Amino acid sequence: MRRPGKTAAVSVGPFKEKPDVVNNLKSSTSSTRYLGFTYMLLLAVQYGFQPFLTSTFTPPITNKISIVLGQELVKAAYSIPVLMLSGSLGKFFAPSQFFKNLYCAALPAGIYSVQNWCTQIAAQSLDGVTFTCLNQTKLVSTALCVYLLLGKKQSLSQIGALLMLVGAALLLQSGTASTASNAQTPTNGSLMSAGVMAILAASMLSGIAAALCQRNVQRMGAMELTFAMSLVSLVMLTFSLAVESHSPSALSMMEQLAGIERGVAIPILTNAAGGILVGQVTHHMGGVSKGFSVVGGLIVSGVVQSYVNNTILPPTIFVALMMVC
Repeated sequence: MRRPGKTAAVSVGPFKEKPDVVNNLKSSTSSTRYLGFTYMLLLAVQYGFQPFLTSTFTPPITNKISIVLGQELVKAAYSIPVLMLSGSLGKFFAPSQFFKNLYCAALPAGIYSVQNWCTQIAAQSLDGVTFTCLNQTKLVSTALCVYLLLGKKQSLSQIGALLMLVGAALLLQSGTASTASNAQTPTNGSLMSAGVMAILAASMLSGIAAALCQRNVQRMGAMELTFAMSLVSLVMLTFSLAVESHSPSALSMMEQLAGIERGVAIPILTNAAGGILVGQVTHHMGGVSKGFSVVGGLIVSGVVQSYVNNTILPPTIFVALMMVC
């Protein structure tokens, strides 16, 4: 008989855990999930506003590589104080660890650099809701790549949601032409086609990189991986910018960065913040959950576009939003 007032230990096989240990584990898991959901919400807000900020403040003639280079600089600047406060900056640059970190970050960083370039083209070629809806195909590519690279299968409900997402993307593409023809300022057909191809390519690259990051984040922290990827991306983008400008000097590259209009700093800052949030969501919730968090950007994009244009969303886009959400 157990005396009243005493708390029994929890048996797990041959071992026994005290109730306070079990409660602490549950509390830690719960707080981690709450933190993950908070990052997902912030990512949805950033993702919904990003295409409008990019199309508003970024002139079409702006050098795309310069924009992506600026984003990586900002992400590195974000990461340094966080690593310093956590005491991880010194460990990151330790000789035995530094090159391992760069090695883990090299492939996903290269993929994300190309993805960002494609995203810049798409954001300037498509309206906000079309951009956001088509970008949801990254959910399919992420789930597929997580299965192929990590061996993690999706449940039947998740597969059903992904199929609904594909249907919404196809519906949106079929209705885009009629939407553009009825608009007051028709969109150039070739420009729209280039935007659609760019965003689909970016979505596929995002799925591959997300699966690689989910694997590598287990070997190093989320912020460490983000910082390492920024360093690798800076090297690659600096080389690309030097080749494009036909001058490898640092002065020439700084002149190109300085030539960017001041307003472009707004989408650069917000997109860099989104990159930090992606790392945190991947760390706390996983790569596929990161993709689903971005779906919330559809709602934000729809509301913002309706408010800015003072119009009602076309029926095809409205149906696509309902299918995705």
